[in-house]
Amino acid sequence: MGHQDDPFYGKKLHEINKRNSPPTRSFEKAKSFVETRRKMNIKDAFGGLDTPKMNLGYGPPYENNFEAVRGEVKTFCELGVNHGQSLIGWSRYFPNAQIIGVELPDNGPCVAFTSGKKQPPSHVKIHDRIKVEYGDAMDSEWLKKIANKYGGFDIVLDDCSHQGIQMKTSFLALWEFTKFVYAVEDLHTQMEKKYAWCVKEENFIKGYIQSIIKERKKIKNQDVTGKTNWNSIDKTIRIIKFDHNVIFIHK
Repeated sequence: MGHQDDPFYGKKLHEINKRNSPPTRSFEKAKSFVETRRKMNIKDAFGGLDTPKMNLGYGPPYENNFEAVRGEVKTFCELGVNHGQSLIGWSRYFPNAQIIGVELPDNGPCVAFTSGKKQPPSHVKIHDRIKVEYGDAMDSEWLKKIANKYGGFDIVLDDCSHQGIQMKTSFLALWEFTKFVYAVEDLHTQMEKKYAWCVKEENFIKGYIQSIIKERKKIKNQDVTGKTNWNSIDKTIRIIKFDHNVIFIHK
C-alpha cells in the first residue's frame, strides 16, 4: 500500500502548493507523489504521527545533516523504533528509500504501529518500503547480517537503549556499512547525572567519541612522517557534528 492512500498527503499537497506556487491544474496532476514529498520539510513529514522527535527539537538538526543527500538515500535504518510511527515519518522524508527499523522481539510487533492501548492515527498506512527486523542492537554479528541483507545503509539513526555501551557496540558494527551519515539521538543521557545508569559501562560521548576527536587533533598537529596511522574507523570519518542532543558522524 503506497502513500497515495494516505489522506495526510492530500492536505499537505495543497499546503505545499500554496507555499510554492499558485494553485493550478497542472500541479494537481503532478507526475508523481515523489516530487511532492521532496518538497516536504521534516516537520511536514512527521505531522500527525505519535513520535516525540519534532517536539524534542530534532527537526532542524536532521534537516541540516540529511537534506544534502536526501534524494540519494536508498536505505535508512533506525535502531529502536518502539511502536514504529517514526518509520512512517522517515518514509515520507526520504521518498526513494527503503526504511528499516530494528527493535527487540519483546517489544514487537512494531508493524502494527500501536502504542500501548493507543490506536494508530487513521491516516497511518503500512507500505512495502517499511520493514522491521527484530533482534538485539548489542549483537554485532546480527547487526552486520541485517546490514548485508539490505546492501548496507545510507543513513543509520540510533534511538535505541541510550546506553553508552550499546551506542558504541552498534556504531562499531554498522559504521563500515554506512554510506553517508551515522546519527545518535538523546545524548543528554551521556551527559546528565540523573542518567548515570546509561554510562555505567561506557560513556559514548565523553569516552569513545572524545577519544576519536583527541586522536584526530593529535594527528593533525603532528608533522606527517608516516609513523602515525589512523585506525580503520578514524580514517573514514569526514566530520563529526554535535547539534541539540544528537551527534552526526559523516563519512
